Amino acid sequence: MSAGIGCKDCVSGALHSGTPVGRTETLHGLRTYITRPLAGVEPKGVIVIIPDAFGWELVNSRILADNYAQKGQFIVYLPDFMNGHYLSEQMLSVFNDFELEGAYGTKILAGVKAARHFGPFFLHNRIGVVQPRILSFFDSIRADPETSGLPVGAAGFCWGGKFTAILCNSSIDGKPNTRIDAGFAAHPSQLAIPGDIKDLIKPLSVAVGDNDLQLGAAGLDKLKKLLDAKTVQAGLKQQVVVYPGAKHGFAVRGDPADEKEKLQGMEAEEQAISWFSSTLIKVA
Repeated sequence: MSAGIGCKDCVSGALHSGTPVGRTETLHGLRTYITRPLAGVEPKGVIVIIPDAFGWELVNSRILADNYAQKGQFIVYLPDFMNGHYLSEQMLSVFNDFELEGAYGTKILAGVKAARHFGPFFLHNRIGVVQPRILSFFDSIRADPETSGLPVGAAGFCWGGKFTAILCNSSIDGKPNTRIDAGFAAHPSQLAIPGDIKDLIKPLSVAVGDNDLQLGAAGLDKLKKLLDAKTVQAGLKQQVVVYPGAKHGFAVRGDPADEKEKLQGMEAEEQAISWFSSTLIKVA
């Protein structure tokens, strides 16, 4: 089974402007974008971003990582969990070409482009391939002397949201799981409810729009009820924040030229930083 692309909004959106301030290196076997708090600031914990289908090189995700690091005072890792098989930023506009009235030649070219990119993505990013890679990276963080004493959070977007939810469970594939201390998932893709969160034991915050093509109204209702029940029954701190009118992908690929999308993206960023600032501090 492949993870992560379930609707056109999974691969649509805007490219953001800005210059990332972190560095790239190989960390725990994966190419990783690394960004830290400002000089002289002691980190509160580690946040690992599990990105959307556009992977670790998308400038939007790197700028978001910088904001988490500087505003939240965290070490932030953005690894290449897809091992190079992520979508090109050129795909952000491919569905716009499909929707052009007439323009059959443009539509054909868009179809060829989509097939050329989506095929390898689905082939190389099957759950059975990428999940062990993700789990191994988090295991290494727990074992690394630099980070072993710090609380760890996972922030997942679209494709990565499913894995963040899974990491919040007490067990994965029947084996005990203590890899993270809290999770944040923005508009998770292919999230199985209740399957992916039935053994939830860590605090999970979800940011989702009420116009999300992935979850839909029924899925959103199920998610809210399940997390509310976990909060009441087990005393776990859980959260679902619904953004009116927001589409799937808004937290990382919203259009900065659209004031509402820009504001909701900033609010989702603040949601994540506030969530980790409260949940990771408590387990430190």
